[in-house]
Amino acid sequence: MASAKAVDPSVRKAVEQISAAYKEHFNKNDAAGVAKLFTKDGLLISQSPEAPVKSGTQAIVQRYEGLFKAGVTKMDTKVAQVAQLRDDVAIAWGEYEFIGQGKSGPTKLTGTWSATYVRDTGTWKCRLLNAIPK
Repeated sequence: MASAKAVDPSVRKAVEQISAAYKEHFNKNDAAGVAKLFTKDGLLISQSPEAPVKSGTQAIVQRYEGLFKAGVTKMDTKVAQVAQLRDDVAIAWGEYEFIGQGKSGPTKLTGTWSATYVRDTGTWKCRLLNAIPK
């Protein structure tokens, strides 16, 4: 197993920028914008009854469009920790909160997330996002 090395401040900044862009696109209900933060073969793992694993840009777009249609329209996310495994690979984890209006009233879902980030043609992108509700 690879051990983490000291985190380059530019890597932490890149992870925080991806997190901020994720929040911005999500809060605009922009599923395609969220999906662009992933690599083309990116994976989204969530506790979803439809399918817990979504792979690839189109599947990720569909998952977020489904969330928006279900009434989840706002979210917040915080980056707690970043660990750098190599110059081109980092992992991070933190907390999230989804807010929306469901069929039976207001809904709020909180949880923890972890992600693997890679440099994809010079740009940091999410390769794997795992969301676990509390």
